[in-house]
Amino acid sequence: MSPIERQPPAVLRGGLLASVASVQCLVTTNKSPRCFASVLGRTRLPQLGAAQQPVVAESTEANLSTHTWQHTNVFAGGRLLATCASVSLGGPQFSIPLTDWLGTKRAEVGLINGAGCSTFFQELAYGDGLTIIGGANPCNDATEHHFTGKERDSESGNDYFGARYYNSATGRFFSPDWSAKVQPVPYAKLDDPQSLNLYSYVRNNPLSRVDADGHCDKTDKATANTKCQATSDLHLNDAGLKHIEAKEGYKDKAYLDTGNKLTVGYGHLVTDADGIKKGDVISKDRAEAFLKTDVATAEKAVKDTMGKTQVSQGEFNALTDLTYNVGSSVFTTDKSPGLMTAIGKADYQGMSEQLRYTKDALGNVDSDLGTRSDERKDIFLGADPPE
Repeated sequence: MSPIERQPPAVLRGGLLASVASVQCLVTTNKSPRCFASVLGRTRLPQLGAAQQPVVAESTEANLSTHTWQHTNVFAGGRLLATCASVSLGGPQFSIPLTDWLGTKRAEVGLINGAGCSTFFQELAYGDGLTIIGGANPCNDATEHHFTGKERDSESGNDYFGARYYNSATGRFFSPDWSAKVQPVPYAKLDDPQSLNLYSYVRNNPLSRVDADGHCDKTDKATANTKCQATSDLHLNDAGLKHIEAKEGYKDKAYLDTGNKLTVGYGHLVTDADGIKKGDVISKDRAEAFLKTDVATAEKAVKDTMGKTQVSQGEFNALTDLTYNVGSSVFTTDKSPGLMTAIGKADYQGMSEQLRYTKDALGNVDSDLGTRSDERKDIFLGADPPE
């Protein structure tokens, strides 16, 4: 994806360590820690904004046949906050990564059986998997998230960036850059030859740029649909609103939907306060008023969930459409565990793969919902909403 300039991460500023201190690990030998059940869902992190942020716990097994627990990582706002690892497997029981301005781990502090440990790491400009260069009572490297915070695949030795795999030995991606909207050379700037190589990493300037794999673009080539913006500043635009109107359809007579819920207008679920009964007819103006209120509710759910994670207009439109169609409960681990994991890790490619809801309220596959889901993914990836 297009490179972005990155400020020093909040892990070294803004009270991140105070937030991490609230994570507790209750570990028994070779079993996943029960502590993370208390943080699955949301927690308040000052450096990520006033809104509550999704927190994701992700466990790894060392032996798939015996299901031996190896470690659990905790993410919020796209950042690795802490790792709880099995001492028997050579890792600290609890550790916190300290990163540089690019998000690459440079130090790790933690506890092993109650004793403090610290380790310092060296990383080459294009990433090499970290080299331990010292520390007091050194910790063992607790997790595979190294270069700019990306996960290193232990089998191939490559880094997973969400949309593509990256090889640090060559400083190149294994597949070319791409965009949802067909372009001759995606994200290229003709006055910058470094941008013409679709396999290169951040235009060969890894000391001041990072590829976050966000499908929002911070370069001057960004389009209205792909430009990175603060979620709190965004609203459903006219194209997004027209798309919801077209997909919901307008019905002036109140009816029972497939879930036996009284519905009217543009898919508005009738409440007692509306004073509407089955068969009642409403005006177009009232239907549009319901639409405006329902869209505002969906927008708020998206903003509360995304917090300070930046998104593009297209991504915001797609997430708002998802919420309008499925309901605010879509942003819960019970309803959408895959989506919440992707949001917690700021994995934009992962989010795009979790926008598909094709079953109606009775659990039957609906082809119209399938089409809407496909269009939603395209919108998320930067395409214009279909006419």
